[in-house]
Amino acid sequence: VSLKTWIAALPQRVSILVMGGLLCVLVVSAGYAWRNQPETLSAAQAAQAESTLHTLRIHALTRAGLAAEMPGVQDAYALALEGQEVEARSRLRHLFDQRQAWIANGLDSRNVRLHFYLAPARSLVRVSSAMNSRDGDNPPEIRSSVAQVNRDHLAVSGVEAGPEGLAIRAIEPIWNRGGGRVGAVEAAYD
Repeated sequence: VSLKTWIAALPQRVSILVMGGLLCVLVVSAGYAWRNQPETLSAAQAAQAESTLHTLRIHALTRAGLAAEMPGVQDAYALALEGQEVEARSRLRHLFDQRQAWIANGLDSRNVRLHFYLAPARSLVRVSSAMNSRDGDNPPEIRSSVAQVNRDHLAVSGVEAGPEGLAIRAIEPIWNRGGGRVGAVEAAYD
């Protein structure tokens, strides 16, 4: 190859060299981006999960708050505190059977369970649950948050394990007409 031919092909060789260099930069950049993508995806997924949990906690708190303040709940608790727990359960079931569909549609929360407790943490009645046969139990696995609400008189919410597994739970205190604490109600999303 003569010097003249080699010089004539120089622009092509420079172009190939530049293209090869750009290709190397692209491959290295893509590799770097690919290696960092899992962290980016994980952060985005974690943020989405946190947002979803926050929304469900708000829904559960709203549902528990509505249940605690619903007309007829205080009367049912008064019966339970007088020793008429069977009648109190019956009234609460009847009260919530009438309003369950309306509340569920209004909050778009068809899969929320309600569980009413007497202080400090004894089950009174489960509403919207197939587990009504366990009403009145005082199982050792009662979640500490129920006792906390009855002790501190403040609502709590979060992810918690219970007899049916993990759930988003919100627990609100229930007060009698005189302002005394009589129990708590739990709203749970499985």
